[in-house]
Amino acid sequence: MTTTEKMTDKARYEATLDEDINRFRDRLEALRSSFALTAIDLRVLVSYEIMQLSLKVSALSDRLFELRELGEAGWQRVCDGIDAARAELSADLEKLADRVG
Repeated sequence: MTTTEKMTDKARYEATLDEDINRFRDRLEALRSSFALTAIDLRVLVSYEIMQLSLKVSALSDRLFELRELGEAGWQRVCDGIDAARAELSADLEKLADRVG
C-alpha cells in the first residue's frame, strides 16, 4: 500500500468517524430534548395531581367542619364517607410521593 492509499484510508476512516460523531451528537440532542419535554410533562402532571389532592384535602376539611356541626347524635352517619375519603387521599398521596420522590 502506498502512502497516498494509506492517507485515503485514513481520510475515509476520519470521515466515517466524523459522521458517526455527528450522528451521536444528533441522537444525544434528540434524547435531551425528549427528556426536557418529559420533565416538563412530568412537572405539569405532578402540579395537576397536587392541585387535585389539595382539593381533596379541602373537601375533607369541609367534611370535618360538617362533622363538628352535627354533634353527638348524627356524627356516625358521615363517618363512612369521611373514612373512605381519608383513605383515598392517603393512598393518592403515597402514590404521588412514590412516583416523585
